[in-house]
Amino acid sequence: MYWESAHSKQQLGRGNNAVAKFALLGSLLLVGLLLSACVFGRAPNGSGDVIGNKSVRSSGTAGSPTPSARAIGQPPLTTNTPTQQVSPYAAPTSMTTEAILRKRPIVLVGHNGPVTVLAWSPDAKILASSSGVVTRNETFDPTVRLWSAKGKLLTTLRGHTAPVTSLEWSPDGQLLASGSRDGTVRLWDAHGKQIKSLRLDEEQVYSLAWSPDGQILAVGSIQQEQAGSTGLIQFKGVVRLFGVDGRLLKMLITDGGGGKWLHVEWSSDGSTLAAGAWGFRLWQRDGKLVGTIGRLGAPATVMIWSPDGSMLATGNEDGLVSLYDHRGRVAAQLPGNGPIVSLAFSPDGGKLALMSGNYVRMFDLRDPHAEPRTLYRYLGPLAEWSASNIVWSPDGVWLAGRTPDSVLRVWRANGRRVVTLPGCNNEASVLAWSPDGKVIAAGGSHGDTICLWIWPTMSIAGPLWASGSQNQMGGHR
Repeated sequence: MYWESAHSKQQLGRGNNAVAKFALLGSLLLVGLLLSACVFGRAPNGSGDVIGNKSVRSSGTAGSPTPSARAIGQPPLTTNTPTQQVSPYAAPTSMTTEAILRKRPIVLVGHNGPVTVLAWSPDAKILASSSGVVTRNETFDPTVRLWSAKGKLLTTLRGHTAPVTSLEWSPDGQLLASGSRDGTVRLWDAHGKQIKSLRLDEEQVYSLAWSPDGQILAVGSIQQEQAGSTGLIQFKGVVRLFGVDGRLLKMLITDGGGGKWLHVEWSSDGSTLAAGAWGFRLWQRDGKLVGTIGRLGAPATVMIWSPDGSMLATGNEDGLVSLYDHRGRVAAQLPGNGPIVSLAFSPDGGKLALMSGNYVRMFDLRDPHAEPRTLYRYLGPLAEWSASNIVWSPDGVWLAGRTPDSVLRVWRANGRRVVTLPGCNNEASVLAWSPDGKVIAAGGSHGDTICLWIWPTMSIAGPLWASGSQNQMGGHR
């Protein structure tokens, strides 16, 4: 027994010595590894990206770009926080939304005047553009240009003799309608060949709208008349309905045109046509009057239908936003804080974004008790019509607009500003998001260029956004 006990103690002692030796050896190896990591510049936890002999860490969430991903000479993008947020809709790539947008936009050059109208074809393959204004030196560009989604000039459409104020693709993308101050509407095929020319009675064209089935084209124009003994000029809004074959179907009269705008829009189901600027009228497809909206203060700078066609929204120069049902009855009124520049329903109809004066706000239409969310407030001096229209991405995840400080901004649907779009100096007055969600286009009110940003999203199927702007040339489309 004693021998066995002593022998066990002797064996235990030898085991303890072996453990101690292995522990010492392990410690020496660990120290060596740590020293090696310090010398060669790689953190022991593998969390750093090595550039030469220096460790560069990403600040923010996983997938954030490191300084090595920044294009040389490109300005950093502005965010609300020091961390870089990864888009949940980003394409399967290691680059984030901001890393891709940090690249300079594609700049399209060709127009000889400010670009005020942009219109994407329904398949997002063609961008149509025009200049709807006369410059200060009395020059203008009467052409329409067709571009590919990658910025290649496809063709130039010639035929108008005055600025082209409106562009509208048919729902099937086979026809492009262009309206001009020369009093004509021209129909072109997708390759730029003129199909028809429709002439009005010495009236400038202000707006165009295809019915959802593509069978009727509504054309909005303004007639000037002198009122009897007063001699004052009266502006009468006129809406003509043309068939695809160019035949005049109906001529409708609105309650005054305001002299600046005449809005024409079909409801999404094609059952109701709304038109006006100061007062509004609503007709059935056959021209039967079904509703009238009286004059409220100043003329309305914008008018849009909700995506489901159940609600009509107008915003006027007095800062009043009014919501009506499909018969013209008031459903709600929202404060705007200054002249309304633009309105945009989210694709699901649950939110209404508003740009007015120095504010960008978002209203939750599904919660009548919710306070509007202020996305942006500008405290500097305001120039006349100093902001652009605002547009939703087709999936309803993003909202884009140029604020009065001449910066293009994109917000998430929850109201958080995500990114500032760099590299475009054309004082964008009109924005258009491609129907597939892949490209943001901006036309300039103080330049003759168009900027395209490739938005890093996967192809998303869904309804087109409903949006409008104050642009008197109908450039929101």
